[in-house]
Amino acid sequence: LRGVRGDVTAEKLYTLSPGIRPFLAGMAAPRAPVTATLYFTRDAAGDQPSLRAYARRVEDLLREMDAAAGDAFNLEVVDPKPFSREQDAATAAGVASLPVAGGATYSLGLVLTAADGETRVLPYLDPAAESGLEYELISTLAALVRTQRPKLGFISSLDFAGGTPVPGGNPMQPQVTEPFVMYQQLNAFYEMVPLPILPASPVEGEPEPPLADWPDDLAAMLLIHPQDYADTVLDRIDAHAARGGRLLVFVDAISETQVRSDPQAQYGMAEPRPSDLGGLLAHWGVGFDPQGVAVDRLLAPPVPVQTAQGPRTLPYLQVMSLDERAIAGEGFLTRGLKRINVVLPTPLTLLDREAGEVAEVLLQTTDESSQVGAERFAAEVDLPGLLADYAPSGAPQPLAVRVRGDVGALRAAVPEAERAPADIVVVGDTDLLQNGAWVDFRNPMGPQVIADNAGLLVNTLEQLTGQPLLSALRGRGRSARPFTAVETIRAEAEATSLQRQQALEAEIAEAQERLEALQANRPEDDRLSVLSDEQKAEIDALQASVAGARDELRAIQYTLTADIDRLGRTVMLLNVVAWPLVVAIALGLYARFR
Repeated sequence: LRGVRGDVTAEKLYTLSPGIRPFLAGMAAPRAPVTATLYFTRDAAGDQPSLRAYARRVEDLLREMDAAAGDAFNLEVVDPKPFSREQDAATAAGVASLPVAGGATYSLGLVLTAADGETRVLPYLDPAAESGLEYELISTLAALVRTQRPKLGFISSLDFAGGTPVPGGNPMQPQVTEPFVMYQQLNAFYEMVPLPILPASPVEGEPEPPLADWPDDLAAMLLIHPQDYADTVLDRIDAHAARGGRLLVFVDAISETQVRSDPQAQYGMAEPRPSDLGGLLAHWGVGFDPQGVAVDRLLAPPVPVQTAQGPRTLPYLQVMSLDERAIAGEGFLTRGLKRINVVLPTPLTLLDREAGEVAEVLLQTTDESSQVGAERFAAEVDLPGLLADYAPSGAPQPLAVRVRGDVGALRAAVPEAERAPADIVVVGDTDLLQNGAWVDFRNPMGPQVIADNAGLLVNTLEQLTGQPLLSALRGRGRSARPFTAVETIRAEAEATSLQRQQALEAEIAEAQERLEALQANRPEDDRLSVLSDEQKAEIDALQASVAGARDELRAIQYTLTADIDRLGRTVMLLNVVAWPLVVAIALGLYARFR
């Protein structure tokens, strides 16, 4: 029955998602065939059945991929025993070695090796991230077999790529600004293509000069704080989306990063300018208020402030530290993200959509958030005044959304035959990209990452520029199936036990108070005696009460064990007798009618 496969799990854990089989079968030279080497230390995990079960889950999924790919994918399972050559090979490849009880170590990692020697390593396959296992494997494999970096076209009103001359420098040795750290990270994985643009003409109706061509093979487009684009630029962005393009757009009502980089900022004359995409956002189904700022006192970090009433600690409303309460997406765009720092974010809204469009909120505020006019932050911020006027919205405000589907064209002439479903992500903040929002450069041990801002950017672009199947993948279930009936029995018994334990503690406390009262009321000439008759009687009663309560607790524990044992015997009878009997009867009937 080696070639016979069936998956009867509730969430089809061992069935590959749609689109994966064609991808695996279509892998070709020069990267294919790919060798997948799974390193798992079996003996060291012997006392951890959950870990062994998860390792088997990983191996089963890889074997399913092996069967689907044919000769393009080959699986090898290696047990890196201590002090063996296999362990040395795993360590040299970058597979992690983690400690377990007893001083031993174990490994559970994967090395993917292409035919041309290129490798990708997953140092540790964490059981806690089981729901993203299939995505992790396929995305890593897709990155390996890809023979060239995807082209990422970008337009930025911020100094994202650096290279801007520093004003006031030595003209003999001109200095230029450094690119954002995020740009440097993207440059390692993508071919970063700056798209030529034209500013909007100050005279309405004036002919625009010709615009240089954009590449036709862009994997995705990155727009950061779009402003004052000429009609030709807006037409090309519109056409890109209508033809099924992928876009990541960062918009803002107040971009602190842009204001600080303005040469007029040193004179206090720099004015914030909101993003403007010429009506395309609304056409895609995303509302954007260029004069609105979202604030949230639950997500704002506390800061000391000097007020008229003296020093106080107040929530710093200009900043939000988005945690699990605000990271709302369920897909892989937000996987692994724990905290994202934003500055003066702009709330978004999801507008009415065309048939077939799907919208998803990725980041949001809490329902204790409020919306404030951007003018409140144009000059020195009155934090106590903002808090005094604070009015909770009563509902979360979206800060990042994803829209997928056929959005059509608003401005450009795109034939119906060329239209395709687009994938667009809009984020209501640009300051989360700047270095200081997620990296602490003041750490004496070196720069320290303090937020997952870069993870949001990398995850999103990975989805947008990867294989089309990556966009459709979702988290899978877990192979660990807890005995919910047993847990229910245990929880009920423990609740009863806790109530009785609390009653017992109350009896002991009451008896202790009584003992102290008896001791205080003893006659003066009887103070030298050890115990009075009343105390002895009280102690005897206390001991009897404690003994009775302990008997009750033992009875509760016995009932717990008996109920679990009874359930276990029932399950065992079903597994050992009933189900084999059903199978035997079914096979007998099949043979008879055949």
